[in-house]
Amino acid sequence: MLEPQDFRDVLVIARERSLKAAAGVLGMDPSTMGRRLDAIEGRMGSRLFLRTARGFELTPEGLEVFAAAEKLEAVQLDFERTLLARGPHGARGLTITAAEWSVSLLTPILAGLAREHPDTPLRLRVDNRALDLARREADVALRVGKPSEEALVGRRAGVVTYGLYASASYLRRNPPPRGASDVRRHVFCAMDGEYARTPHVAWQTALARDARTVFRTNSMLALVEAVRSGAGLATLPCALAEPVPELRRVLPELAAIERDLWLVFHRDLRSSRGLRALVDALLARVKPLFAGA
Repeated sequence: MLEPQDFRDVLVIARERSLKAAAGVLGMDPSTMGRRLDAIEGRMGSRLFLRTARGFELTPEGLEVFAAAEKLEAVQLDFERTLLARGPHGARGLTITAAEWSVSLLTPILAGLAREHPDTPLRLRVDNRALDLARREADVALRVGKPSEEALVGRRAGVVTYGLYASASYLRRNPPPRGASDVRRHVFCAMDGEYARTPHVAWQTALARDARTVFRTNSMLALVEAVRSGAGLATLPCALAEPVPELRRVLPELAAIERDLWLVFHRDLRSSRGLRALVDALLARVKPLFAGA
């Protein structure tokens, strides 16, 4: 007979596909995780996972346990959202998630809200992935692009405008480009391949064409620092670049890339007065930073 925590363990191992990653999620040692899985499979009397080169794969019996575990998780999460919506949040607090590039803009705002609402602890979870709000990986998300998940609702917080930037020191060494056709003789810094399909990265790729790229990163903050140090040109969020004294916008007459910014949360939390108060306060502070081109 399986115990309640057995379903949780199977769920996490199936999602993480490794004992080490699952152990990290559950806050335990990988060897302990392995012993727990052995015990679960012993109680079931069958293998729940195949150990493959791609990681842990569910067996037919494992799929049955996984399906049951998802149902149990859904009931638990629905109950937690019901409690959260009743408010006030108090000691439970609220978790806000945002991509790494917005940290320097969002952190002072949240620090100010923490001072104003000392009874509601705030947590900022920085992650470039779109965290699953339905699974309560976070309560509120600041996202670029309108949410597509049916379970989410949100409010438009403004427009993220992107422009081409270089440092003053770079432009002293290299005559500024006079037009789009002149850009290719310059060197570039860029986000790496995993971001290739995002609109601002695709825009820079089309603009730069066969120009040399001297620096790549998966961090927007690192990209800003590379441009600030004079490494080359790059497309940056204007809200992030304009406060940096060393940066200069290049060819501002080019059509800017603009993407909507949204504050989103699970629709079950719409009746939560505490959450709505936080969203309203966040919007009031975020909107001036992203008022448009």
